[in-house]
Amino acid sequence: MPDTTERPERPAQPARPAPAQPRRHWLRRVGWFALIWMASVTALGLVAYVIRLAIMPG
Repeated sequence: MPDTTERPERPAQPARPAPAQPRRHWLRRVGWFALIWMASVTALGLVAYVIRLAIMPG
């Protein structure tokens, strides 16, 4: 015999907006991006300099 007891319905929960990201978190992400970008540009410059020395010594 199936269970005929009804469950009480939950009240509808209002949709919550996503919490705003703090400004500090945003600045930290941009800082990391800038740091990685500068490191990659520096590494590329060093590789280009080594290749230049290999091609044209002196």
